[in-house]
Amino acid sequence: MKTFASDLILWLLIGTLSTMLLADWADEEKKDAKKSGNLEDAMAATFANLAYRTVRYSSLDFAWWNSIFDPFLDWNPVSLSHIANDISGIVDFAMGDKSFCDTIVNSFSAARQFKPMFTYVEDELLTKK
Repeated sequence: MKTFASDLILWLLIGTLSTMLLADWADEEKKDAKKSGNLEDAMAATFANLAYRTVRYSSLDFAWWNSIFDPFLDWNPVSLSHIANDISGIVDFAMGDKSFCDTIVNSFSAARQFKPMFTYVEDELLTKK
């Protein structure tokens, strides 16, 4: 049992440290992609974002306290929160506070993984004059 507990603690420690390092790397890649405006940098930023999110969410698999305490701390059912976020995003788009790409990316969780690529497409291809 001691070995199992030490393995879990080590997994959380390594996961947390590697997530912090990957988060900085992903942020730098996103900034570089935004500055340069070329496709290669957008692809690199997308890869960095995917790596960061993969490690982040896999290292949080052992966060059992979230599944125990979240029902007591968050009173909104998931379906209502999702609908409220979608409506808020659509209203922000209609009022001009968000772009179409931001609305799509924030509406679908799978699209968030590729946000740097969507940002490139929006900035360089759709808004180029």
